[in-house]
Amino acid sequence: MSKVYQTIGSLKQVKAHLDQHGLSEFSSLQDVIRFHQQFEFKRQAVIAQHSDFIKQEKNTLSEELVILKDELERSREIVRHQLETEKESWQQKLDSIPTYASLSIKKFFSDFRRKRISNKLEGLKLESELIIEKAVKPKNQAYLLKRARFDFLDQNLHQAVDESARLDLLELDKKHKLINAIMPTVWGAVGENKVVKELERLPDGYFLINDLNLHFPKPLYYKEDGSYIQSVQIDHVLVSPAGVFVIETKHWSRQSLANLDLRSPVQQIKRAGYAMYMVIQSYLSAGFGLHRWGKRKIPVRNVIVFINQKPIGEFSHVKILILSQLRSYISYFEPSLSESETERLTDFLRSINPSSE
Repeated sequence: MSKVYQTIGSLKQVKAHLDQHGLSEFSSLQDVIRFHQQFEFKRQAVIAQHSDFIKQEKNTLSEELVILKDELERSREIVRHQLETEKESWQQKLDSIPTYASLSIKKFFSDFRRKRISNKLEGLKLESELIIEKAVKPKNQAYLLKRARFDFLDQNLHQAVDESARLDLLELDKKHKLINAIMPTVWGAVGENKVVKELERLPDGYFLINDLNLHFPKPLYYKEDGSYIQSVQIDHVLVSPAGVFVIETKHWSRQSLANLDLRSPVQQIKRAGYAMYMVIQSYLSAGFGLHRWGKRKIPVRNVIVFINQKPIGEFSHVKILILSQLRSYISYFEPSLSESETERLTDFLRSINPSSE
């Protein structure tokens, strides 16, 4: 098995994005992909769940309304009975007042009491319903509130479900937006991880550096397009007995392959390969890899690995492969470095990599 150094760069980006936005529920790339693929199903599941909530609430309200109505009527009857008892009591008091024929102090007080009690009785008779409703007002309000909610649910079921599900859907949509933003990086990480797993199957003596970043204080002049190279980031650098393989991974769909707006990975890896070649030259110029016959040559080969399908055609100085072809292509080349030489070169590349772990 080849030795692997450093976490995949795109995997770091995915993890950083998830941590930044508090999405700790996603513990792997597969969790992210599963959420992305099942988003519409999850959304419909939320709506269905809240639809069940609303239907259950309506059923519960229906049962509660029957109970509340019975309790309300019983309360009214109790208060009505209390009023009848009170009226009978006042009537008895009225009937018990003696009658005086002649004018006297007793007649005056008797008439006064009779008038007061009669007014009380008349008031009770006239205001009975008002008194009853005032007494049962709390229960009646509770009944009316539940009745209004029941009628709303009965007539506006879809609106009620939407209102109930709104916060959960907003949270789900927000999460989907955050995940959508990194899906290209997620697919890139999936592809790169597959390449790593494939290269791990190489025998001992191969050394893989993931996410190699090279920075040049003095920019390199790239003659092919007349530009300068300040820095490059390379998905994978495989240091092997046959030299160095600069490997870029692309997890592209057929639509992406046909998209003319996407940056050419061929030009990208050729720039990275040239930068690696110059780094190797500085390594050799520093006295490493000397041979008694002269200065050694360490080949640098550019490889683009497409996970699903690759474009038709060949390109100069770049080999385009699908994943299943990768190991056989690497193994094809004759060794020119010893294991100790590949180890020293690997250590050198790791030492100049700012993101080395």
